[in-house]
Amino acid sequence: MSTNQFIKLFLQAQEKNLLEDIELVRQHTKESITKHNARPADDGMWPPKVFSEELQKSYGVNSPVEWIKNNGRKTIAELERQLKKVKGDMKFGRKSKLADKITPEMIEKAKAFPIEQLVEVNKQGFTKCFEHNDKKPSVYCKKNFLHCFVCNKSWDTIAVLVERDGISFKEAVLKLQ
Repeated sequence: MSTNQFIKLFLQAQEKNLLEDIELVRQHTKESITKHNARPADDGMWPPKVFSEELQKSYGVNSPVEWIKNNGRKTIAELERQLKKVKGDMKFGRKSKLADKITPEMIEKAKAFPIEQLVEVNKQGFTKCFEHNDKKPSVYCKKNFLHCFVCNKSWDTIAVLVERDGISFKEAVLKLQ
C-alpha cells in the first residue's frame, strides 16, 4: 500500500469515527437531560436538580439542563471542527497530522530500500565515509548495511539519511517509501 493510499484510508476512518462520536454525544446529551428530569430533587448526584445562585454565576447558566446542553454543544462543535479539517484534508489531499504516524511496515520498507541508491559503492563494495574526511573508501557495504573500519560505525538505510542528511527518523522513513 502506498503512503497516499494509507493516508486516504486513514482520513476516511477518521471521518467515520468523528461522525459516530458526534452522534454519540447527541444521544448522550438527550439521555442525560431525560435522566436529570426524572431524578428526585435531593439525590446527591451531579449536576444538582436546581442550580444555586453561586452555581448559576460560576457556570453562566440558570439551570442544570442548560449546563448539560451547553456541554453537549461545546463537545459537538469541537468534533465538527475536527471533522471539517479532515474533510478539507481529504478534499485537497493534505496529510493529517495523525496520518504522519509511521507504521512498522513503513520502517521495514525503508530498511529494505537499496542502500546502493543512497551512497556510491565501488565494485569491491566500498564507499567513502560521510562521518569523516576519507581519502580512500573505508566503508564496506554488505546486506544493505554500511560499516566504517576507521570510525567503527555502522548504518542501515534510515541511519544513513539521519546522519548524513541531518533529517529526523520520521522524515527518513517517509523519504524511503
